[in-house]
Amino acid sequence: IHDFDINDGVERYYVVNGSVEKIKDKFTPEQRKHILAFRSSKHKLMYLKAERIITAFIEKENYLPFYNDIYPHYIDLFCGYVYYLQHGVLHAHLPWKYSYDRLDVSGEVISTNYEAENFTENYFFPDSALIKSKMPRYDFVDCNARAQDGLILFAPSWRKYLITHKGEGGWSADRDKFINSDYFKKTQDFLNSDALAKLLEENDMTLEFKLHPIFSVYKDCFKINNPRVSFAADRPISDYKIFITDYSSFVFDFVYLNRAIVYFMPDLLQFKSGMNDYRELDIPFEKGFGELTQNTTELCDALHRIIDNSGEAISPYAERTNSFFLDTEKNSRDRIYEALK
Repeated sequence: IHDFDINDGVERYYVVNGSVEKIKDKFTPEQRKHILAFRSSKHKLMYLKAERIITAFIEKENYLPFYNDIYPHYIDLFCGYVYYLQHGVLHAHLPWKYSYDRLDVSGEVISTNYEAENFTENYFFPDSALIKSKMPRYDFVDCNARAQDGLILFAPSWRKYLITHKGEGGWSADRDKFINSDYFKKTQDFLNSDALAKLLEENDMTLEFKLHPIFSVYKDCFKINNPRVSFAADRPISDYKIFITDYSSFVFDFVYLNRAIVYFMPDLLQFKSGMNDYRELDIPFEKGFGELTQNTTELCDALHRIIDNSGEAISPYAERTNSFFLDTEKNSRDRIYEALK
């Protein structure tokens, strides 16, 4: 959308995974002429002609219109470059998946000083392949916005071991496995606990719970009885005073905002066993931006410490956010455009 109206002689197409009809209202009538259905004949032809492929997910099945057994017959016809428009900050330890020699990418967007070092030293990217622009969404995040007092966001990530990828962006739920997991049981316990209810009531606070989009199929499994707890509203992330998460890279949005953070890992044992593809982080919890908790008691105690500090991050976590991001300039989209040129 940022680049579409630039008069530079470039043809741009947007590829939709799923129904074009369902998303067409997000585009102007002129932009709709440039929408392609994923794996359609036109998508395949445009892919082979393209000079630049921009993808939000790095796995080939998310951007390559050909199946693996077909693409070798066409691979010599493609002379373009693939760019990974990261939608998060990589902090899961995944060198076997994301190292430069494992990817068919020419460039990757990064947002932080940490990534600049981590990608070159541990993932063997040449510095020239790193687009030091920050993620485009940070153009819309106001670092100076004042949080709403008393508003907490709880947004855990998804778990690979509790849902099955069907390919082409689809997911198959297993409700019995999900509701019997430590992830669900301890999360449900926290949301409805007397300790949380007392904390929220005594401090006149509310908590909003945001499921990862991949886990949206499990939303109705959660029964929330606390009137001060609800599913997340559609609001700017800058509204939230305190953020609770696990290993989600969503945490970096709140680092960007300098908000107080608590980690909640109800299934730390399963995580360390590698059930979620990886078992360690490039930024381990002990070097993270908040306390690590594993149950309701620990989590509420950590929240109390933040509330007693006027809702602000406590030391040493407050200091760790300084200079983490490249900058706070609002020109990420311009920088990406220049890099692609």
